[in-house]
Amino acid sequence: MQAITCPACGAVLELDDNLMSAKCKFCGNMIALSPKDLGVDMMTSEVLAEMFHGDAAGVFLKQKLEELNQEEYWKHHAQTVTFIAGDDSVVEISYIHNVNSGNTSIFMGRSNVFLLFSDPKEAERYIDTASLLKYPPDDKYDMKQFFPDITHRFLLRDRRVLVVISRGREEYPLVSFRSMPDVHAAWIVSRLENLCCLMQFNNFVLPDIDIRDIYINPETHQACLYGGLGRVRRTSEYRENPYEGELLAVRRIAAETLGFSRVEDTRSAVPEAFHEFLCENPQADAFSDFSQWDVTLTLAYGKRTFRKLDLNESTLY
Repeated sequence: MQAITCPACGAVLELDDNLMSAKCKFCGNMIALSPKDLGVDMMTSEVLAEMFHGDAAGVFLKQKLEELNQEEYWKHHAQTVTFIAGDDSVVEISYIHNVNSGNTSIFMGRSNVFLLFSDPKEAERYIDTASLLKYPPDDKYDMKQFFPDITHRFLLRDRRVLVVISRGREEYPLVSFRSMPDVHAAWIVSRLENLCCLMQFNNFVLPDIDIRDIYINPETHQACLYGGLGRVRRTSEYRENPYEGELLAVRRIAAETLGFSRVEDTRSAVPEAFHEFLCENPQADAFSDFSQWDVTLTLAYGKRTFRKLDLNESTLY
């Protein structure tokens, strides 16, 4: 968005919250703003008329400015990589974040997440696992959101596989956040515990689940397992407790979310009950562990309160 200057003294004006006016903090001059001042391209006179109806105008303009700012951000920060498919067609993706998880590279695109598998068999396991997942019959929480919605698959000329999944507009890689306040690390633990329960419901386990596999939506407190499904194993493959590794990994991810590499180091950052949960051995299975976490939440924070995570609270890399 362009800076708006005071016509009287030339200083940069400060916008009111509703974006309908701006004031100069130096000379006190105040002016009414038009869409043109804010760099908003209005398409029709009907839309223009609809804008100027009190608070609705500010909300509308904020949405438009967010879209414009996002467009500018992608224009200046996105990188592009090109692949050649097995049929010699060109596949080009744009992304602003990329990490490796195991043998898979995970790219965050504007409306998609791209997974580049170096092992075609792991890609097949990923796709098969996603297709086999089942959900409780009384699924009141739309638990499909925990797992990827696969839209495309490309077999590349070099035998690698590119899998494309949908990405919600407000979903970000968990690993891209710097250390979070404990109250936000707590809801992430809650979602990961839910995720483990859903895996157990399907007789699956992911013992090496990694922070780089997880995307989160700060607006809704949703967590999504976008990486790792190709490494999932059946619980029947284990002779002993199949859940311990996965539940220990949840605790490790919680510590990393708080900015620590070890759970033992989190004492100064979280309530005592939270710290004890992270350091104690997991329960026998995911459902029991979630029950224990539920008790821990009450001991640590008392009444449940939804605390929105503003992106400026936890800076993105």
